Amino acid sequence: MKKIVYFLVALLFVPIVANADVAMPDIKTFDVVVIEDSIPYYKSNEVSKEDGTIPKGTKLVVESRFTKDGTQYGQVRYGKNWVWINLEDVIASGELGKDAKYVRKLPTNTRIYVLNEVEVRKGPVASYEKIDTVKDKEFTVEYAFTDDFGEAYYVEYDGKQGWIINSENIFVGRRNHVVIEDLKETSCAHYKRGDFIKNVWVNDDYIAFIKDGEMCKLEGDDKHRVAVLTGKKKHVKVVGEASFINDKKDTVISLSKGEELDVYTDSHRPSVDSDLYYYAELNGERGWLVTAKFDDVEELSSEDYELEEPEPEDPEPKKEKKKHHHDEEPDTNVVLISCVVGAIAFTLGVLVTIVFVNKKKNKVEKPVENNEQK
Repeated sequence: MKKIVYFLVALLFVPIVANADVAMPDIKTFDVVVIEDSIPYYKSNEVSKEDGTIPKGTKLVVESRFTKDGTQYGQVRYGKNWVWINLEDVIASGELGKDAKYVRKLPTNTRIYVLNEVEVRKGPVASYEKIDTVKDKEFTVEYAFTDDFGEAYYVEYDGKQGWIINSENIFVGRRNHVVIEDLKETSCAHYKRGDFIKNVWVNDDYIAFIKDGEMCKLEGDDKHRVAVLTGKKKHVKVVGEASFINDKKDTVISLSKGEELDVYTDSHRPSVDSDLYYYAELNGERGWLVTAKFDDVEELSSEDYELEEPEPEDPEPKKEKKKHHHDEEPDTNVVLISCVVGAIAFTLGVLVTIVFVNKKKNKVEKPVENNEQK
């Protein structure tokens, strides 16, 4: 009998969701205020037919959310009914910081890339005030707000803090990927074996990623031509048949049993019938450990490790331009001596000229009359 009484008492504290098609999830509630002259409300979460309006200035408490066609709706108590409203028609009356409930810390070096223009808001829901817009920008993020209806990321940049709500314009790179084989004949043809890929978006249909502001996709079997870096370094020993493909030298060497090396990915097959590939490092050089079976290598130890992107290859050394005689820089001493010699020669030339002129003036010319008298 007592159990029945307790059950009936508990029912008194359960909110009755009238005319709503979904139950309220257990999420953090937040207060909002109507900012338009009046906003429509909907008794059904189909949100297709308006059932009334709520006047400007009305304070409400959002208990639940869902997204339809890119628009966020919130469930509120208005009068005696639970109804749905467009969260862009209201303003949140309190800020939700990174320490609030349902905010979680993300793995180290989680990055998001904003492709097209998105809004930055004071909180992780559309009802929070917009403070900025950003596009074609990369962020390193530490915190995310996640519930049953979506995710938002806490960003800090240029002295500003706010939240970016996840959408099709956001690419999340939780882990770097590395290319197993050149991606020729795909939209990502500029990637070659051994390249690192950041900002990877993965779903059931394709893998998409960004490089230098451009997006490309790998679909179908091409998705298996990249492998995920696990964030761990495993030290393994070869116990069966194995080989190593050197990325830079493009060479393949057979490995002897007992040889040890470090691997940074789990085993991966680029195609259904291919061997197993592990991104690895052997004697300081990176490449791929290739085995036919899982038990061809034995794991000796494992540790958390974030592998850095390989340094780009040095460009070809520039050929020295052949110097011509007139391109050579003159010796300073030679120039100085030449100047002194030139000055002396010029001075001597002037003196000789003066002496010659004076001698000519002193000559006594014979009178012309003597010739005439004869």
